[in-house]
Amino acid sequence: MADILRGVRTILASETNEREFRLEFPVPFTSAPQVLAEINAIGDSFATFAVNSITPDDQGFNFIVKRTDQPTLGWDEHPSLNWQATGKEVKLASPKNSGSHKVGSSPNASKTLRVNFPIPLSRTPKIVAWVRGAFRLQQTFSVSKIQSDVNGFSCTVTRTDAQAGWEQNPVLRYSVFVGTTSSLCILT
Repeated sequence: MADILRGVRTILASETNEREFRLEFPVPFTSAPQVLAEINAIGDSFATFAVNSITPDDQGFNFIVKRTDQPTLGWDEHPSLNWQATGKEVKLASPKNSGSHKVGSSPNASKTLRVNFPIPLSRTPKIVAWVRGAFRLQQTFSVSKIQSDVNGFSCTVTRTDAQAGWEQNPVLRYSVFVGTTSSLCILT
C-alpha cells in the first residue's frame, strides 16, 4: 500500500474545451488519498489549462482538464499533468508543509542546492520535490539525492532534456512529511 505517490502524465489532445481523464495509481492506497494536480503547457503554446473535479479513490483518480484561455476551443498540444497523491494517514510537517525555492541558472547539467526550513522540525522529515521549468520552455528536470534533516534538505537538480546547463530560473517545489510515511514512490 502506498503512502505518497507522485508523477507526470501526458495529456492527450481534445477537440472540445474540456475533457475527462482517469489516472490509475501503480500501487493502491488503503483509502482515497488527497490529490494535488497542475497542468504545464508545452513549448511556445499560449494555451492555459485548469484541472477541475479531482475525484480520487484508492486505485486512482478522475479529473477534468479545461482550457481556460479560449473557452470555446479544444487543444492540439499534449501538456503534462504533474500530480501528487498523499494517503490520509500521512502527516504533513508544520509550520510549513510545502514550498518553493528558485533554483537559479547553472552552466552545468546538474546543480546541488540547499533549502532551509524557517523553523527547525522536531524530527527528520521525508521530502517530495520536483522542478518546474521556466514558463514556455521545453526544459525538463529531475530531482535526486534528497538528504533531509530537521533544518532543511539538500538535493541535486538535473536537466533531463539536454546535457547542458540553463540560463533561466526554474522553480523547485517541495512537500515535507513526517509521521507514518513508510513507502514513498516517485514516478517520473
